[in-house]
Amino acid sequence: MKKSLLAAMIAAVVAAPAANASVTIYGKIHASIDMIDYSHSRDTIDDIDAWGGGRNAYIGLAGDWGTFLYGNHDTPLKISTGKLDLFGDQLGDYNWSAGPEGALLGPGFHDVRAENAIAYISPNMNGLTFAAAIVPGEGLDYDVHGGGPDYTGPHTQNGLADSYSVAAMYSNNGLHLSAGYENLMAGTYYDTLFSKISPSLSSLELILREHDDDMQVWRVGAGYTMNAFTVNFVYENQQFDDVGIWRRNYSVINPRSEYEADAWQVSAAYDFGNNRIKLAYGENDADVVTESGPISGKSQHWTLGLDHKLSKRTMAYAQYAHAESDADYEADGRDYSMDEETSGFSIGLVHSF
Repeated sequence: MKKSLLAAMIAAVVAAPAANASVTIYGKIHASIDMIDYSHSRDTIDDIDAWGGGRNAYIGLAGDWGTFLYGNHDTPLKISTGKLDLFGDQLGDYNWSAGPEGALLGPGFHDVRAENAIAYISPNMNGLTFAAAIVPGEGLDYDVHGGGPDYTGPHTQNGLADSYSVAAMYSNNGLHLSAGYENLMAGTYYDTLFSKISPSLSSLELILREHDDDMQVWRVGAGYTMNAFTVNFVYENQQFDDVGIWRRNYSVINPRSEYEADAWQVSAAYDFGNNRIKLAYGENDADVVTESGPISGKSQHWTLGLDHKLSKRTMAYAQYAHAESDADYEADGRDYSMDEETSGFSIGLVHSF
């Protein structure tokens, strides 16, 4: 079993209004040692690739009217439930990228850090906050049904708001409620393995070769903290209405398909002294409708962790995560069924400044 050391520094610089002529620098240093065991129905791999949240890097202006920013930044959909992810930027993050392709073991929520986003976040209005962002296509090139009977040739995204994201959040007296919607431009996942998109279909070595329609994601979340107890719930729906499904050798299964997935997670935490024990469980169900037959999968995920505060700015943690999935599809008159299991252990240190 291989071990790897991850050292990720997350930093951002925000320029305050010119009248103040001040600059605030803040960030986070996060280092961890992670051990991953990945078992596929056709092979077994002990491995891990470097993973991490990357960084928000942007410029912005803030005032009584809210905050305006431009740069690489989390979308409003991602922000809306960020505080409900008890294992955020850690092995048990509720995102997904496990197996040889990465090392996150969550139920597959679709979090995006957009490049060159133009965003606005409203002021806090008695606990209620709104956020919106648009993302230019900036010449993103992708093909549609390449070589198939419905081939429409190469496409380019050049609009100012080819992708957009909106969210509303309410936080007051320990209660957090949120709802968000995101529309990601066609071509965003051109030539992408399904294992990078859906944990429930990750055992199938299939490629989302192209999509001629935007990916639509909507999410709701709720959390409540009372004294030392915290409980959270997040639900998300993901849809592609027009996708091409290919094998890894680029042979076509179906050039026109519909993809839909539902992901949910419930989590809880208990604080005692300088410690927090936390647990999360979630599932992902995905279905793809094709002319050659259905593709379906289901996965289960759970993570158990312990955090220990060494100081106000420094925290150590340890956690164990496990995920398993089963998937089936029909192609060329044959039925295919595959499964996989992934588990991991992680210890880490986080320092904020």
